Amino acid sequence: MIGFELAPIHGIGAVAGLALLYQSYRLVAARKGSVFEFLLWAGFGIGLLAISVGSALKSVDLLYALEGTLSALGFGPGTDSIFFVSNLLLLFVVFYTYVQLVESRRRLSDLNQELALLRYDLEQRTDDED
Repeated sequence: MIGFELAPIHGIGAVAGLALLYQSYRLVAARKGSVFEFLLWAGFGIGLLAISVGSALKSVDLLYALEGTLSALGFGPGTDSIFFVSNLLLLFVVFYTYVQLVESRRRLSDLNQELALLRYDLEQRTDDED
């Protein structure tokens, strides 16, 4: 028999995981996001959904399985290794966001320069016609 103990945090985590999956699919379907972004956010959604449902099931000790996997990779035992990997993933997301911001600023600067040149060219043409 599978024991199931649903706490409010499990429901919140499951809903948030499903929302991440849905939103990442919707952004890619509307061509507003790249495949990499879809994989990133869908991966977080699946991970959150798996942890939420897995920790609600009493017959499955998901944290023990995660600790076993992390110890096989060379991390120490305990929840500290899980927090370490979580922080690495968050750092990756912050870095990715920073790179996207820098790229957007560069594009905006290029567009401003191009617009200024077009305005100057338009003003020169209207002055020459007069």
